[in-house]
Amino acid sequence: MATISNIYEVNIRQYTSTGTIDAFSDHLPRLSEMGVEVLWLMPIFPISKTKRKGSLGSYYAPSNYKSIHSELGDIQSFRKLVTTAHGLGMKVLLDWMANHTGWDHVWIQEHPEFYHKDESGQIREPYDKNGNPMGWSDVAHLNYQNEALWEAMIECMSYWVDTFHIDGFRQDMAMLVTNNFWKHAVPRLREKNPNLIFIAESEEENHIQECGFNFHYGWKFHHLINEVARNEAEVHLLFDYLQANISILKHKLLFTSNHDENSWSGSEIKRMGEAYQCFAALTYLIGGVPLVYSGQEEPNPKTIAFFDKDDIGFKHFALHDFYKKLNMFFKYLQNESSKRHVRFELLNKSILYVHQISMQNEVYAYFNLSNQKCRCILPQKVGGYDALSGEIHNFDGGSEMALAPWNFVVFH
Repeated sequence: MATISNIYEVNIRQYTSTGTIDAFSDHLPRLSEMGVEVLWLMPIFPISKTKRKGSLGSYYAPSNYKSIHSELGDIQSFRKLVTTAHGLGMKVLLDWMANHTGWDHVWIQEHPEFYHKDESGQIREPYDKNGNPMGWSDVAHLNYQNEALWEAMIECMSYWVDTFHIDGFRQDMAMLVTNNFWKHAVPRLREKNPNLIFIAESEEENHIQECGFNFHYGWKFHHLINEVARNEAEVHLLFDYLQANISILKHKLLFTSNHDENSWSGSEIKRMGEAYQCFAALTYLIGGVPLVYSGQEEPNPKTIAFFDKDDIGFKHFALHDFYKKLNMFFKYLQNESSKRHVRFELLNKSILYVHQISMQNEVYAYFNLSNQKCRCILPQKVGGYDALSGEIHNFDGGSEMALAPWNFVVFH
């Protein structure tokens, strides 16, 4: 299965003033230079107009799985994006909605039997496990009890693999679709390309262990770092989580922001304040796969509208080098991932120590996860280059080190 070192989520609609595939493609050389390895494109499909929310609707309410939204571009522009990305050494993933479609989707008329229906026989919106509407009134709920749907869905995903040679899928709300489908679909698609990448928007271990997904979400980690940043949780709870999940962190997608978090909870700057860069670095050094969302390299402090046009407004790219150093450093670590051992230690109530050792190198990282200056006694002699500043440091075991609020050092 594929090994990847970082993912960059692309919100094409909001990325530029025109919001097109071609306009985003102009950024590909910059993203390659920033060390981005995988591009996850938010849905590029036509958006249903029936029951649409806002002026432009949700990306996640498609009207056709085998077309491109005309406001974003066309087949030629998408093919050029994939070809250019591949030429720069980047992979391309499509965001996919297997749980539901928009109300204008071609299957509504052609295959109404693919959908859940209410007591009156009408196609219905998604319901939760208790039989209550989930609030997603702009989408219709697909019914995986009909195995003809399985083949139709696989055929649609195959189209993008066969025609454009994309490198995999991020599966929206994967936990709402029966695992029996994933157990069938993932191997079928990997017959076309054994290195296809599958990311499950879930935190269910079965998606990794049984269904063949490469990665799933680190939601609990994400919520914990937000709570620590707001002083709503003590650092030892984060440490306990890392200790308890050390064996499966390599399958976790780790992030300080994504499209959902930004649009519904605010930017990482709003949620985390001065701690946001510290936690961004932490996502790179605990053994999972780090994700950066569109605009974080600006950085972008605003909440991006979900159903309407809202240009990110790139101007300065002030954190380009910050993420470049993290991407390059983590990619280097990933090259030795099979030989790498990670351990954690809480040196006091606020300083988290991360130690990585491989066949050839050692990494020592210290994170002050508090809004107060903290001191700690180093457990052993450490030294070498600071991976971000480039400075050389040497400390004897038993030495005292002071870290400013939300500061960190990574010795290599």
